[in-house]
Amino acid sequence: MHGHPRLAICVLFFANGAGSASWASRLPEIRVGLDLGEGALGLALLGATVGLFLATALTSLLVVRFGSRALSILAGLAMSATLPIIGWAPSFLPLAAALVAYGMTNGALDLASNVQAVGVERRAGRSMLTGFHALFSGGAIVGAGGAALAASWAVPVDVHLTAVAILLALTFAVVAPSLLNDRVEATKQAAAPTRPSFSVLSRPLVGLGILAFCVLLAEGAIFDWSAVYLSTVAGATPAIAAIGLATFQGAMMMGRLSGDALAGRIGPAMLVRGGALLAAAGLTLSLVIPDVPIVLIGLAVMGLGIASAFPLLLSAAARTRGVASPTALGAITAAGYTGFLAGPPIIGFIAEPTDLRFGLAVVLACLLIAVFLAGRAPALRHHGSDDPSAVASPISGA
Repeated sequence: MHGHPRLAICVLFFANGAGSASWASRLPEIRVGLDLGEGALGLALLGATVGLFLATALTSLLVVRFGSRALSILAGLAMSATLPIIGWAPSFLPLAAALVAYGMTNGALDLASNVQAVGVERRAGRSMLTGFHALFSGGAIVGAGGAALAASWAVPVDVHLTAVAILLALTFAVVAPSLLNDRVEATKQAAAPTRPSFSVLSRPLVGLGILAFCVLLAEGAIFDWSAVYLSTVAGATPAIAAIGLATFQGAMMMGRLSGDALAGRIGPAMLVRGGALLAAAGLTLSLVIPDVPIVLIGLAVMGLGIASAFPLLLSAAARTRGVASPTALGAITAAGYTGFLAGPPIIGFIAEPTDLRFGLAVVLACLLIAVFLAGRAPALRHHGSDDPSAVASPISGA
């Protein structure tokens, strides 16, 4: 793999998806094993949000100073180490602490990987980020499928996640030499002043940030609650419940594989807007008819709908002139992953005194907000994938 940065970056995204889906698909068993209610599980998941906030701003600065290759590998290895801790957690507090660590390391890996991907996209002079994110979905399918097999074979959660962690750590070590080396460019840029993420969001990227929050809240809700919804509301077995996430991610992968081409034909704004409307329809179907086959169909429709949204938002952010890509990507990642990680605990808090279907209505509201905003975000109206100069350098400004 040495000398093939595009392939190495594909592996980064695939491994990230596999690790994330592996633990998320075992949440029903973790919940039962620790005797947690939906509210307590939601509170534990809030730990990942705390970890994200601790990591995002620091990671942006570290990428600017040291480059994204080193951060990608270090964050990947550290994220791998958190997975067994999630599986070993004997009670609520250790689980919440493990999820804080996971949120920190996963957020760092996500940002550094996207900076790597933007670097390849800039060199190619065409839209590629959606394709990279398709590999995340592919990894999530494999991770969820492995979790379903582990559940059906009664493999303990801690044993399963330890095995996944070892495989991921080996994978990150193998791809390390082939990633883009942006250390030199990062060193040159480190002395230059960098806008804080919040000042960036206050002007050109505010619309992208709100959209990222909404679409990733929807994705995070499915990641953390689809298996629980299938098992507790639709009455699925643990193995079938784990397949729900694989179904969602499979549809997302299909949508992302065609996302770059569709964005070139109809424009990013139309693709994000129409996709959010399709996702809202799929979720509504799953909530109105909580039968296992219908829920799986709804999850597939939802996955197709939101597949390309976040990669297109990141690509638009990277084209923002005068803003270093790590700074712009950090701002959008922070906004998006706030939704991804804060949404599930909010859903849990609402579901505890009511019903999980009421909690998931929050997701429906966010998707409808995305439908409204997608046509009104100026950054999405200009698709510069055919113009290499329109894509900001991964370290410096445009």
